[in-house]
Amino acid sequence: MNTKKLYVVTLSIVAIMIAFVMGFTFMPLEVFAEETGEIYYNSELRPSLFSARNETLNYTRKEVLIDTTMSPKTPHYYDRDTNLNNSCAAVAGGIVVGYYDIQLENIIPNYASFLIRAGNIVYKPVDSNIQNIMNDLFVRMKVNTTGAGATEEQFKNGLNEYVVDKGYNITYRGYGQGSNIDYNAIANSFKNGKPVALFITMSSLITNLEIGDTNLTMTTTAYNANHILIANGIKRVRYYNGNNVIRTDTYLSVSSGLRQFNSGYIWLEDTIVNDVIGVEIY
Repeated sequence: MNTKKLYVVTLSIVAIMIAFVMGFTFMPLEVFAEETGEIYYNSELRPSLFSARNETLNYTRKEVLIDTTMSPKTPHYYDRDTNLNNSCAAVAGGIVVGYYDIQLENIIPNYASFLIRAGNIVYKPVDSNIQNIMNDLFVRMKVNTTGAGATEEQFKNGLNEYVVDKGYNITYRGYGQGSNIDYNAIANSFKNGKPVALFITMSSLITNLEIGDTNLTMTTTAYNANHILIANGIKRVRYYNGNNVIRTDTYLSVSSGLRQFNSGYIWLEDTIVNDVIGVEIY
């Protein structure tokens, strides 16, 4: 091979290598995240806006296996200023901080997230103080820096950074994923006043749930997203037709982080559960 041909071949190889590197460098973040197995939680509606449907179930009897709720529940925050794109991680973190402000005075400096009315704890609505906490967590959680939204690890790391910065400690406890979930551990977490973070791929939120003696009625509102919610209660119910089990449902009451429906239930058997963790700040 003469020098000229060798030069042409070398340039061709270099051009191919540059094209490969450039293609990898500018690969969309969503594609890269998908290929590396990361899940980014971003609250994006896919593919349509909210739509509701009613579901009923008739049975001859029911058996309540678990029924535990925190008191007080967690606050119902959302991105009031609507300037935090893909913000469910920061909002969920803000909900946790707002809840623990009842016990830990300085976790929100110079501010109380609640009022006492007739002996009951009532959370203040989202105001500039709560919005500023979510704005802070948005940065600490590195939302939208490596993908659209934040991963579970970014959520944990950002919340941990905030808590330590305020002089406290935080512990995360895993309660399972997929169909392998420790329902009793979740119930015990609520009994001890510890909220639970859900990392899910959801298709709907239950906005109304009525469990009667022989009839179940629920209203489910479509919401397709990878989403982080904070749970504060659990109901696990087995439904029978005579002696035959029809089905067993698990409902977690949640602060959804959504403006439109800021509270409701997640039906675990109808949801892809990526992870469930208890969050304790002390």
